[in-house]
Amino acid sequence: MASVLKLRSQDAGKKQAGELVRLKVSQGIDLGCVYSIFVPQVTLGRAETCDVVISDPKASRVHAALVLQAGVWKAVDRGSANGFLWNGDLVKEATLRPGDALGIGDTILEFVPVEAGTKVLTMPPKPMQERLDDQKALKMRRQQLGGNKPDRRRIILIVVVCVLVLLFLLPNGKRPKIPFMKQVLESESKDLERYLPHADANRMAEAIMKDGLREYFAGNFRRAKVQFETVLQISPNHTLASIYLENCDKSIDESVKFFLQVGKKEFDAGKLRSARGQFQSVMRLLYRDQSSPRYLEAKERVDKIMHDLDGGS
Repeated sequence: MASVLKLRSQDAGKKQAGELVRLKVSQGIDLGCVYSIFVPQVTLGRAETCDVVISDPKASRVHAALVLQAGVWKAVDRGSANGFLWNGDLVKEATLRPGDALGIGDTILEFVPVEAGTKVLTMPPKPMQERLDDQKALKMRRQQLGGNKPDRRRIILIVVVCVLVLLFLLPNGKRPKIPFMKQVLESESKDLERYLPHADANRMAEAIMKDGLREYFAGNFRRAKVQFETVLQISPNHTLASIYLENCDKSIDESVKFFLQVGKKEFDAGKLRSARGQFQSVMRLLYRDQSSPRYLEAKERVDKIMHDLDGGS
């Protein structure tokens, strides 16, 4: 029996003999795949020598390991460039519980113990953002039960900024028409200062700027760009946000050129799965501009590769 068995979602309902734990891919190139693990220690990464091979250009060759110690599973970094995400937090080591999410590059893996029922193994993976939203809601509920009610004005401020971030993540043609948000997004100055108390606006802008810089230096330029755009909505004269937003655009453009070039070489060499990963990276970077010629080219190539991998049926 192999140490790890990679299953498709439609084949994942039945538990395997000797299975210890599973990892479900809820986001990324391998979306829908399930890794069934039979040994107490496995490695995760991009290299073919890893037990769990992740088709993600942003993953390190040997990124992390899953280790069973005294009946407890732990995820441990194995010298990656940026560590890994555990339920949204950047860490080097974490103790895993049912439903925890591991982020490696752009891939999210959900931890599913063998004790989980068949329904848990086959149900669609829960989106990472939905999981984080649930955690935030639970934290707020605990504060209310403990008598520490959050300030109403601050909650409204957070909601406004979150809606803005979500709108920025949508392609231009798919943004919903919300009367209040339309006033904000289509105003000549496009600033939020007049909608927010000045002190709160400055604190919120600096907090978002800090998140943007963290994403930027981690190489997550698309997410960093959204953060810097939001800062400029709150504080239009924020010089540092303007500089880093321009740097993000340049870095995204360079990354798109690189992934397209490598993808074409891999495709010509017959390495279809690797080429697909490169073109899908282009699509992720240009998601908000789906009319872009480079986005359309990448999508066309991904469609062709999928057709070829399916045997041309």
